[in-house]
Amino acid sequence: PVEVPVVEEPAAEKPLAEEPFEEVSQEDIAPTPGIAALSAHPYKEYQTDDSVWGLAWSPNNEFLLMEKYGESATVWAVEYGNIWPPINDNGTLIQAHSGSWSPDGRFFAVQSRWNFYIMDAMAEETLYTYESGSFIDDVIWSPDSNSLATVVDGTMLLIYNSNNFDITHKIDEFKDISYISWSPDGRLLAIQANSGLNIYDIETDETIVIYDFLLSPAWSSDSKFIAGHFWDALTILNVSSGEKYSVATPGYHGAGPRQIAWSADGKYIASAHEDMNVRLWRADDLEDYIVLNGLSNEAISVSFSADSRYLAAGDDSGFVIIWEIEQTQSNTATSTIISKTSI
Repeated sequence: PVEVPVVEEPAAEKPLAEEPFEEVSQEDIAPTPGIAALSAHPYKEYQTDDSVWGLAWSPNNEFLLMEKYGESATVWAVEYGNIWPPINDNGTLIQAHSGSWSPDGRFFAVQSRWNFYIMDAMAEETLYTYESGSFIDDVIWSPDSNSLATVVDGTMLLIYNSNNFDITHKIDEFKDISYISWSPDGRLLAIQANSGLNIYDIETDETIVIYDFLLSPAWSSDSKFIAGHFWDALTILNVSSGEKYSVATPGYHGAGPRQIAWSADGKYIASAHEDMNVRLWRADDLEDYIVLNGLSNEAISVSFSADSRYLAAGDDSGFVIIWEIEQTQSNTATSTIISKTSI
């Protein structure tokens, strides 16, 4: 079994959001296999009809769910080049603003204002419609496909059994929830709210620790680290100890990344920027990155394929581009060492 990464002190003594992180060497934060050189080249591209707010690859790496602002979400069969008909509920278009695939690849869920929908990925039809009566901000699958987590009105987190849609968890201790992210081992939720980045234990139904604000949290595949950003800093956080490693990111008028993604193999982190570029970083050395261009407007969304071979990005004009990452292994891992200090 996977050990839950928690701090050892009692919950009452956990660091609160206003307490600073401890700045440490990146070797202590994210030691991963080294990569000799970062390289990627354009693979596919597609022009949609509105801003691409979110991207989600299917587990088999064949389909890309594109979530668009003010328009119906669509699915791109990447290998074959065709686009599915706009997602609809018995003929009525669904203006889906967020969505995710079930890890088994059979279904995907999309959120649209006061409802969320479960779609059959193969039959391309709606299997279930849940009408909440309140505004739904997000919907994500658990890693085992058995649960769905949704944010309601920005203040309540509901977790449903995906087989019968009974509510299994009702979490109402947060305000202004902006991001939620499920750890790959399925035991923790990262919840960005007005109190900071909350690490919530699903099994015990409690917040185990609160850290400083970290937007667009993306988990490492071993559930031990979270990558995210705050203003112009890209940060890797050790969930158990609270140690972090940060680097300043180039931005547009001082703005930081719009979205962060971490590849399933743990080697790469991607960030979408307002300067119309995407940056691909080595997770074991954030001083080493390359700039990927080709978008025509502000980059909004990024997503790695499940096999970590491809990186997709969408911009504010509706343009989507996919890069193929060229992976060349080095003999040893390298990391940038920074003296241990407190900030």
